[in-house]
Amino acid sequence: MQLATTARRVAAPMYRAPGGTTWETKSWDFMLDKLAQNIKASRDNTFVAQDANGNIVNRTEGVAFAGGAAFSSEEGYFAAKVMRTLGVVYIEQQARV
Repeated sequence: MQLATTARRVAAPMYRAPGGTTWETKSWDFMLDKLAQNIKASRDNTFVAQDANGNIVNRTEGVAFAGGAAFSSEEGYFAAKVMRTLGVVYIEQQARV
């Protein structure tokens, strides 16, 4: 609950450009587009269709995901499914309680 109600919670998306030193407030449309572009570029650059033995693996090794303990079970399940759909194999969920 503290994550959602703290007075220190950032109210809008913040963006720091590569090489930048300051954070800028951006719109959700900008941030979601930027996030999608970065994920797509990383996936395309690191996609592995076959392993060294010729087995079809269809995975990306340039994207990892770490879920937090603030996730509900449903959020964790959904996030893991989305990451697997993208071909991400480095997935960690912290919610073990």
